[in-house]
Amino acid sequence: MTATPASTPVWAEKPHTLKFPVPVDGGDPITVVIIYEPDSEALERIEALNMQPGVNPTVAQTRGVVEAMSRLPDGALKKAHFSDIKALGGIAGPFLEAAVQD
Repeated sequence: MTATPASTPVWAEKPHTLKFPVPVDGGDPITVVIIYEPDSEALERIEALNMQPGVNPTVAQTRGVVEAMSRLPDGALKKAHFSDIKALGGIAGPFLEAAVQD
């Protein structure tokens, strides 16, 4: 077993409690979504959304960014209320901007 040094950086994350829980077939509804700093897998998923600089993203693109950065499977938030998607996109935006700068 390898110990993790105390100085190991921790990935930033921010939870968001959904105003409208998302139903899940055969399971408990999604009530909280945690947005994480994007890792390379999330960035690849976001890249595949074909977003254009200076163009407002579609609802599907915003949901795709949120799902990628929350580590949820594609389509997990298809039944999410738009106000929750908008709030989650507002949380994800700064994390994504910080990741792609430089």
